[in-house]
Amino acid sequence: MSVPLFATPSHLQITELATPQRRHCNLQLHPSYALSIVPSVLFSLSLLAHAIELFHYRTWYFSTLPIALTLEILGWIFRSFSAHKDPYSVIYFVLQYFFIVCAPVFLSASIYSILSVLIKRVGEQYSPIQTKAILAIFITSYAVCTVV
Repeated sequence: MSVPLFATPSHLQITELATPQRRHCNLQLHPSYALSIVPSVLFSLSLLAHAIELFHYRTWYFSTLPIALTLEILGWIFRSFSAHKDPYSVIYFVLQYFFIVCAPVFLSASIYSILSVLIKRVGEQYSPIQTKAILAIFITSYAVCTVV
């Protein structure tokens, strides 16, 4: 008996789930409530630690990291709403997807701003690209790639 080249495992078979209001295509993947709470708590702890450092050391160039962490927290909270209330809710899916996908743009912005500060402190003669160009080129390209 031969197995087709692109066989779908039995636990991933696509089934139709009918509800009184609507029909959904279900991949039999139900989000876990516990596994959506854990990242929310971890990102919240990280946000608290980075916010304290941001205000204590006045590293304002690092202010995009708390924004990224806040977006991640919101995304995982909506993921937990999806797991706990209605896994087939379109609004929960759209909100969790938007926040979780947009957060890395701000995270990369904080990384590139730290790189710019490090280049300024070490010496701009060692960098092939100017610090303002680093921020403009890399953050713009990352934002465009996220939208596309």
